[in-house]
Amino acid sequence: MRKFVSAAIGAATVVCLPAAGLAGAQALDSDDQQVDFTVTPMAGGGLSVMTGGPQSTLGLAGEGGTASGPLTLFSVTDTRGGRTGWTASLSLTDFTNAEAEGADIPATAATYHPPAEATGLVGGGSAPRLARDIPLSNADTPFMTRTERTHALPLEVATIPNAGTAMTVNLDGAAIGQYSATLTLSAY
Repeated sequence: MRKFVSAAIGAATVVCLPAAGLAGAQALDSDDQQVDFTVTPMAGGGLSVMTGGPQSTLGLAGEGGTASGPLTLFSVTDTRGGRTGWTASLSLTDFTNAEAEGADIPATAATYHPPAEATGLVGGGSAPRLARDIPLSNADTPFMTRTERTHALPLEVATIPNAGTAMTVNLDGAAIGQYSATLTLSAY
């Protein structure tokens, strides 16, 4: 078995050498293409966001009451390398009823109750919530602002914990059924 492998490798070497020699001796048809790219420094990084999961469930709610429950945790990763802060915001689509077409609950019926502050901050400064209760809408609604750092560091992963946070939805006039909406986290 060992001799067979050696012979196969030797044959491959013999076949490849003449082909390489012919390429240099004969003119081949060819065409060139320029390839451009830019490498940016880590300091030129950016902001990215992530949620702790694809779904949050507010639970059962009675007619005319409120639906409420915790959301998954959020995080903001900052690789810009400077001292500049950021603002986190949420936008919410209208809640659609799975059984009754057109029986939507507007996003403006929802309120987000963020934690007092983000955790995992580095380089000094703080990231407090803007208010205890943040009315939501279809547009980006800021809820937390990271102040400028006292030290420039290349990486920060700030966590906006779900402990003590919740969303409430006012159900006045809402039809009976199961509702869903999409909550989008962004940072700038």
